[in-house]
Amino acid sequence: MSEPQEARRRSDHEERGVYLHIARQLQGRIRASYKSGDRLPSERALALEFKVHRNTIRRAIEALNKAGMISTAWGARSVVTKKRLNHRITFNTSFTASALAAGVTPRTELISATDLPSRTSLQICRRVLQRDATGEITTVRYVEDEPVCWIRHLLFGLDAQGLMEDFNGTSVHEWMREKLGVSPQRIETTVGADRASSIDCKMLRVPRGACILYSHSVNHDPRTQKLMELSITRFRSEAAELRMTL
Repeated sequence: MSEPQEARRRSDHEERGVYLHIARQLQGRIRASYKSGDRLPSERALALEFKVHRNTIRRAIEALNKAGMISTAWGARSVVTKKRLNHRITFNTSFTASALAAGVTPRTELISATDLPSRTSLQICRRVLQRDATGEITTVRYVEDEPVCWIRHLLFGLDAQGLMEDFNGTSVHEWMREKLGVSPQRIETTVGADRASSIDCKMLRVPRGACILYSHSVNHDPRTQKLMELSITRFRSEAAELRMTL
């Protein structure tokens, strides 16, 4: 190997050591103090902080991107992400099952339970089922203290307020199984994408206009085949992916 080649090899090796060291430092910061959706400092700011060329910072950021810790877009600062939850949609799967399969334990925050569904909920219900719901439960599902989705459970023939009394933070469907002896079973699901509304921003801690995935699932009582629920679920797109099993 010629002297120029050897010098170039040493330089590449040294740069690799530097950018990997920076990547590890940034990884530690992200785990310690960043939430999903937070933005990293700009390449210029990081280059000044670490006293290296921006190309070295760029390689460190690429390493974090490949590891799935951040997402990058041309001309914008990198955004912290979490590993996406792979949520299967079949007749008998659930968010809880998807989270446990990924090795994490979800929790549910009950926002409200009312026998007077909101106007927006009634509009969706009439569009999907051509009928009105008799109750509405609103929840947010968390994984590792980060909101992944929020859900409107539109109920038919059930007392929403009475049902959710003393709710203990499990999933609503598990709670229904415990209280009623039956859990709704999915018979039809529509999935799509949307832009975050003001209520999405509040529930999911995302900026206005962020990409949202949604599913509308019609669920019945598997014993009687009577309609029990229309669940309207809205996911942070960087936190979950929806997988259909045929």
